[in-house]
Amino acid sequence: MTRDDTKKLLLAITTMYPNYKADNKALMVDLWSEMLREYDYNTIMQGLKAYITTDTSGFAPSIGKLIQMCNDLNKPRAVSDLEAWSLVYKAICNSNYNAIDEYNKLPPQVQTAVGDVGNLKQWAMLDTRSVKSVIQSQFLRSYRDVVQIDKEKMRLPESMQERYKVLQDATIKQLNPL
Repeated sequence: MTRDDTKKLLLAITTMYPNYKADNKALMVDLWSEMLREYDYNTIMQGLKAYITTDTSGFAPSIGKLIQMCNDLNKPRAVSDLEAWSLVYKAICNSNYNAIDEYNKLPPQVQTAVGDVGNLKQWAMLDTRSVKSVIQSQFLRSYRDVVQIDKEKMRLPESMQERYKVLQDATIKQLNPL
């Protein structure tokens, strides 16, 4: 977004929320402009419209809330925990000889929660009762964590997401030096 786009956005916000005022308007425009510079004006305006139509608090949105609304509008529906477990259980059932293929069929978040191909292969060797109790419980907890972390990452500007990815890859490389 440009500085002029930010001014239009803030004008819309102050029009809808008359109690939303800043002591230093130039500083407010600078701050909002800096925080939203990586976002498209139309996307942010869609987020504002969604906020206005769904929020009942009567308070103007924060920068973070607008970004969250935009992310919620533009991201595909995530796989629920039980849907993810269903995919994993199906993969486990076919992983004695096809673990790599089964792992590659899983969505990225599910792959992250599973860990690696070796886990699928090990789980395939366990008895069904253990898989449907202990492994399922551990997977669901892990999957919820992965989804939560991804939600938090989506709120960050793209430049920070890239830095986060670099750090994450470096950590994984340290844990798995092969």
